Amino acid sequence: MQIENRRQRTPSQWACALLAAAALGAAAPAHADVERFAYTYGWQTPTKGEAELEIKHTQPKSGHFLQDSASVEYGITDRWMIEPYIVYNHSGGFKDVPDSTGSVDADDGGTGGGDGAAIFDPIRIGSGYRYGGFQVETRYRFGDYGYKKLQTSAYLEYEQLRREGNEVEGKLIFQYDPNESSDLVFNLITEQPLRKGAPAEWGYSFGATYLADKKSNRYWVGGEAWGNWSEKQHFIGPSVGGYIGKSTRLVGTYGFQTQGVGGDQFRVMVSQELN
Repeated sequence: MQIENRRQRTPSQWACALLAAAALGAAAPAHADVERFAYTYGWQTPTKGEAELEIKHTQPKSGHFLQDSASVEYGITDRWMIEPYIVYNHSGGFKDVPDSTGSVDADDGGTGGGDGAAIFDPIRIGSGYRYGGFQVETRYRFGDYGYKKLQTSAYLEYEQLRREGNEVEGKLIFQYDPNESSDLVFNLITEQPLRKGAPAEWGYSFGATYLADKKSNRYWVGGEAWGNWSEKQHFIGPSVGGYIGKSTRLVGTYGFQTQGVGGDQFRVMVSQELN
Protein backbone atom coordinates (compact mmCIF):
# COMPACT_ATOMS: atom_id res chain seq x y z
CA MET A 1 0.00 0.00 0.00
CA GLN A 2 2.82 2.37 0.81
CA ILE A 3 4.55 1.60 -2.49
CA GLU A 4 1.35 2.29 -4.39
CA ASN A 5 0.93 5.65 -2.67
CA ARG A 6 4.46 6.67 -3.65
CA ARG A 7 3.70 5.83 -7.28
CA GLN A 8 0.53 7.89 -7.31
CA ARG A 9 2.19 11.27 -6.87
CA THR A 10 0.43 14.45 -7.95
CA PRO A 11 1.87 16.54 -10.81
CA SER A 12 3.07 19.15 -8.31
CA GLN A 13 4.90 16.49 -6.28
CA TRP A 14 6.59 15.17 -9.43
CA ALA A 15 7.60 18.71 -10.41
CA CYS A 16 9.14 19.33 -6.98
CA ALA A 17 11.01 16.02 -7.12
CA LEU A 18 12.39 16.78 -10.59
CA LEU A 19 13.47 20.28 -9.57
CA ALA A 20 15.22 18.91 -6.48
CA ALA A 21 17.01 16.28 -8.54
CA ALA A 22 18.07 18.87 -11.09
CA ALA A 23 19.38 21.14 -8.35
CA LEU A 24 21.37 18.32 -6.78
CA GLY A 25 22.72 17.27 -10.15
CA ALA A 26 23.79 20.81 -10.98
CA ALA A 27 25.34 21.53 -7.60
CA ALA A 28 28.23 19.07 -7.79
CA PRO A 29 29.51 20.05 -11.26
CA ALA A 30 29.28 23.75 -10.44
CA HIS A 31 31.24 23.14 -7.27
CA ALA A 32 33.74 20.94 -9.07
CA ASP A 33 34.73 23.05 -12.06
CA VAL A 34 35.19 26.54 -10.60
CA GLU A 35 38.69 27.80 -9.77
CA ARG A 36 38.49 29.44 -6.34
CA PHE A 37 42.16 30.39 -5.83
CA ALA A 38 44.63 32.87 -7.30
CA TYR A 39 47.80 30.79 -6.74
CA THR A 40 46.63 27.24 -6.01
CA TYR A 41 45.30 25.02 -8.79
CA GLY A 42 42.24 22.90 -8.11
CA TRP A 43 41.56 19.34 -9.24
CA GLN A 44 38.92 20.33 -11.78
CA THR A 45 39.26 20.63 -15.55
CA PRO A 46 36.81 22.09 -18.08
CA THR A 47 34.52 19.75 -19.96
CA LYS A 48 35.16 18.89 -23.62
CA GLY A 49 34.83 21.98 -25.79
CA GLU A 50 34.46 24.35 -22.85
CA ALA A 51 36.57 27.52 -23.13
CA GLU A 52 37.40 30.28 -20.67
CA LEU A 53 39.42 33.49 -20.91
CA GLU A 54 41.60 34.18 -17.87
CA ILE A 55 43.57 37.31 -17.00
CA LYS A 56 45.98 37.43 -14.04
CA HIS A 57 47.67 40.44 -12.48
CA THR A 58 50.51 39.82 -10.03
CA GLN A 59 52.05 42.71 -8.14
CA PRO A 60 54.77 42.78 -5.47
CA LYS A 61 54.54 45.25 -2.60
CA SER A 62 57.32 47.37 -4.10
CA GLY A 63 55.12 48.07 -7.12
CA HIS A 64 57.86 47.18 -9.61
CA PHE A 65 58.05 44.30 -12.09
CA LEU A 66 54.33 43.74 -12.34
CA GLN A 67 53.50 40.56 -14.24
CA ASP A 68 50.25 40.07 -16.12
CA SER A 69 49.11 37.21 -18.28
CA ALA A 70 46.20 36.39 -20.56
CA SER A 71 45.26 32.81 -21.35
CA VAL A 72 42.51 30.68 -22.84
CA GLU A 73 41.62 27.45 -21.05
CA TYR A 74 40.15 24.77 -23.34
CA GLY A 75 38.81 21.30 -22.62
CA ILE A 76 40.22 18.77 -25.09
CA THR A 77 38.26 16.01 -23.34
CA ASP A 78 36.23 15.96 -20.14
CA ARG A 79 39.44 15.17 -18.24
CA TRP A 80 42.23 16.77 -20.27
CA MET A 81 42.73 20.48 -20.93
CA ILE A 82 45.26 22.86 -22.43
CA GLU A 83 45.89 26.52 -21.63
CA PRO A 84 48.31 28.76 -23.59
CA TYR A 85 49.42 32.03 -21.93
CA ILE A 86 50.83 35.30 -23.17
CA VAL A 87 52.85 37.07 -20.44
CA TYR A 88 53.56 40.79 -20.33
CA ASN A 89 55.50 42.77 -17.74
CA HIS A 90 55.49 46.31 -16.39
CA SER A 91 59.02 47.21 -15.31
CA GLY A 92 58.22 50.42 -13.41
CA GLY A 93 61.47 51.87 -14.73
CA PHE A 94 63.64 49.18 -13.13
CA LYS A 95 65.96 46.78 -14.90
CA ASP A 96 67.90 43.89 -13.38
CA VAL A 97 71.54 43.51 -14.34
CA PRO A 98 72.64 39.86 -14.60
CA ASP A 99 75.27 38.61 -12.20
CA SER A 100 78.44 36.74 -13.17
CA THR A 101 76.44 33.62 -14.03
CA GLY A 102 74.16 35.52 -16.37
CA SER A 103 71.08 35.18 -14.19
CA VAL A 104 68.87 37.65 -12.37
CA ASP A 105 66.55 37.20 -9.42
CA ALA A 106 62.97 37.32 -10.66
CA ASP A 107 61.59 37.67 -7.14
CA ASP A 108 63.56 40.63 -5.78
CA GLY A 109 60.71 43.01 -6.52
CA GLY A 110 63.01 45.43 -8.30
CA THR A 111 65.05 46.13 -5.18
CA GLY A 112 68.27 44.53 -6.37
CA GLY A 113 68.34 42.36 -3.29
CA GLY A 114 68.75 39.18 -5.28
CA ASP A 115 71.37 37.89 -7.69
CA GLY A 116 71.67 40.96 -9.87
CA ALA A 117 71.81 44.67 -9.20
CA ALA A 118 68.87 46.88 -10.14
CA ILE A 119 69.04 50.04 -12.21
CA PHE A 120 66.28 52.64 -11.95
CA ASP A 121 66.05 54.82 -15.03
CA PRO A 122 62.43 55.38 -16.06
CA ILE A 123 63.41 57.65 -18.96
CA ARG A 124 65.75 55.23 -20.73
CA ILE A 125 64.22 52.00 -19.51
CA GLY A 126 60.64 53.20 -19.53
CA SER A 127 57.80 51.99 -17.39
CA GLY A 128 55.34 50.63 -19.93
CA TYR A 129 54.17 47.10 -20.60
CA ARG A 130 56.40 44.80 -22.62
CA TYR A 131 56.11 41.29 -23.98
CA GLY A 132 57.38 38.95 -21.26
CA GLY A 133 57.11 35.52 -22.87
CA PHE A 134 54.65 32.65 -23.14
CA GLN A 135 53.55 29.56 -21.26
CA VAL A 136 51.68 26.42 -22.28
CA GLU A 137 49.94 24.45 -19.55
CA THR A 138 48.15 21.11 -19.67
CA ARG A 139 46.25 19.28 -16.94
CA TYR A 140 44.69 15.84 -16.62
CA ARG A 141 42.36 14.85 -13.82
CA PHE A 142 41.84 11.36 -12.45
CA GLY A 143 38.61 9.90 -11.12
CA ASP A 144 35.25 11.56 -10.64
CA TYR A 145 34.17 14.34 -8.34
CA GLY A 146 32.76 13.56 -4.92
CA TYR A 147 32.68 14.80 -1.36
CA LYS A 148 34.92 13.29 1.33
CA LYS A 149 37.29 11.69 -1.16
CA LEU A 150 40.83 12.56 -2.25
CA GLN A 151 40.90 13.76 -5.84
CA THR A 152 44.09 14.07 -7.86
CA SER A 153 45.22 15.62 -11.12
CA ALA A 154 48.54 16.18 -12.88
CA TYR A 155 49.86 19.44 -14.33
CA LEU A 156 52.70 20.10 -16.79
CA GLU A 157 53.84 23.47 -18.08
CA TYR A 158 56.50 24.78 -20.43
CA GLU A 159 57.40 28.43 -20.12
CA GLN A 160 59.72 30.77 -22.01
CA LEU A 161 59.99 34.01 -20.07
CA ARG A 162 62.35 36.87 -20.86
CA ARG A 163 63.26 37.45 -17.21
CA GLU A 164 63.49 33.82 -16.10
CA GLY A 165 64.49 31.83 -19.19
CA ASN A 166 63.09 28.49 -20.32
CA GLU A 167 61.61 26.20 -17.69
CA VAL A 168 59.46 23.12 -17.24
CA GLU A 169 57.11 23.00 -14.26
CA GLY A 170 55.13 20.07 -12.91
CA LYS A 171 52.45 19.86 -10.25
CA LEU A 172 50.63 17.10 -8.43
CA ILE A 173 47.26 18.46 -7.35
CA PHE A 174 45.31 17.03 -4.44
CA GLN A 175 41.82 18.19 -3.48
CA TYR A 176 39.54 17.12 -0.65
CA ASP A 177 36.08 18.61 -0.22
CA PRO A 178 34.62 17.67 3.18
CA ASN A 179 31.20 19.03 2.20
CA GLU A 180 29.47 21.17 -0.43
CA SER A 181 30.64 24.38 1.25
CA SER A 182 34.40 23.79 1.55
CA ASP A 183 37.48 23.12 -0.61
CA LEU A 184 40.89 21.98 0.62
CA VAL A 185 43.58 21.90 -2.07
CA PHE A 186 47.33 21.15 -2.01
CA ASN A 187 49.83 21.46 -4.88
CA LEU A 188 53.26 19.84 -4.83
CA ILE A 189 55.39 21.78 -7.31
CA THR A 190 58.71 21.15 -9.05
CA GLU A 191 60.43 23.55 -11.46
CA GLN A 192 63.34 22.65 -13.71
CA PRO A 193 65.18 25.53 -15.45
CA LEU A 194 66.37 24.43 -18.89
CA ARG A 195 69.96 25.57 -18.60
CA LYS A 196 73.02 23.44 -18.04
CA GLY A 197 73.69 22.58 -14.43
CA ALA A 198 70.58 24.29 -13.06
CA PRO A 199 69.09 22.35 -10.14
CA ALA A 200 65.40 21.57 -9.82
CA GLU A 201 63.42 23.68 -7.37
CA TRP A 202 60.64 22.45 -5.10
CA GLY A 203 57.65 24.35 -3.85
CA TYR A 204 54.06 24.10 -2.74
CA SER A 205 50.75 25.88 -2.51
CA PHE A 206 47.76 25.26 -0.28
CA GLY A 207 44.30 26.75 -0.38
CA ALA A 208 41.11 26.51 1.67
CA THR A 209 37.77 28.15 0.87
CA TYR A 210 34.33 28.32 2.39
CA LEU A 211 31.17 29.37 0.57
CA ALA A 212 29.91 32.62 2.02
CA ASP A 213 26.65 32.42 0.08
CA LYS A 214 25.32 28.85 0.22
CA LYS A 215 22.09 29.66 -1.59
CA SER A 216 23.69 30.73 -4.85
CA ASN A 217 27.28 29.40 -4.43
CA ARG A 218 28.47 32.67 -5.96
CA TYR A 219 30.80 34.02 -3.27
CA TRP A 220 33.53 32.44 -1.15
CA VAL A 221 36.22 33.36 1.35
CA GLY A 222 39.37 31.55 2.41
CA GLY A 223 43.13 31.70 2.42
CA GLU A 224 46.25 30.51 0.63
CA ALA A 225 49.82 29.66 1.55
CA TRP A 226 52.54 29.11 -1.04
CA GLY A 227 56.28 29.12 -1.35
CA ASN A 228 59.53 27.75 -2.67
CA TRP A 229 61.47 25.47 -0.33
CA SER A 230 64.58 25.69 -2.50
CA GLU A 231 64.72 29.50 -2.36
CA LYS A 232 63.30 29.70 1.19
CA GLN A 233 60.55 32.05 0.13
CA HIS A 234 57.07 31.72 1.65
CA PHE A 235 53.75 33.59 1.66
CA ILE A 236 50.42 33.31 3.44
CA GLY A 237 47.29 35.42 3.28
CA PRO A 238 43.53 35.81 2.83
CA SER A 239 41.63 35.07 -0.37
CA VAL A 240 38.19 36.13 -1.58
CA GLY A 241 36.27 35.42 -4.76
CA GLY A 242 32.94 35.35 -6.46
CA TYR A 243 30.89 36.02 -9.56
CA ILE A 244 30.58 39.60 -10.73
CA GLY A 245 28.29 38.64 -13.59
CA LYS A 246 26.49 35.63 -14.96
CA SER A 247 29.70 34.05 -16.27
CA THR A 248 32.51 36.26 -14.91
CA ARG A 249 34.51 35.43 -11.79
CA LEU A 250 36.91 37.53 -9.76
CA VAL A 251 39.43 36.04 -7.31
CA GLY A 252 42.02 37.89 -5.26
CA THR A 253 44.71 36.83 -2.77
CA TYR A 254 47.10 38.97 -0.73
CA GLY A 255 50.22 37.15 0.43
CA PHE A 256 52.19 38.32 3.44
CA GLN A 257 55.79 37.21 3.00
CA THR A 258 56.97 35.18 5.98
CA GLN A 259 60.45 34.39 4.60
CA GLY A 260 62.60 35.53 1.68
CA VAL A 261 63.20 38.75 -0.25
CA GLY A 262 60.90 40.96 -2.31
CA GLY A 263 58.13 41.63 0.19
CA ASP A 264 54.41 40.93 0.14
CA GLN A 265 52.62 39.96 -3.05
CA PHE A 266 49.12 40.38 -4.44
CA ARG A 267 47.33 38.60 -7.29
CA VAL A 268 43.92 39.17 -8.80
CA MET A 269 42.40 36.90 -11.46
CA VAL A 270 39.42 37.52 -13.72
CA SER A 271 37.84 34.60 -15.59
CA GLN A 272 35.24 34.88 -18.33
CA GLU A 273 33.39 31.83 -19.64
CA LEU A 274 33.34 31.90 -23.43
CA ASN A 275 30.63 29.32 -24.08
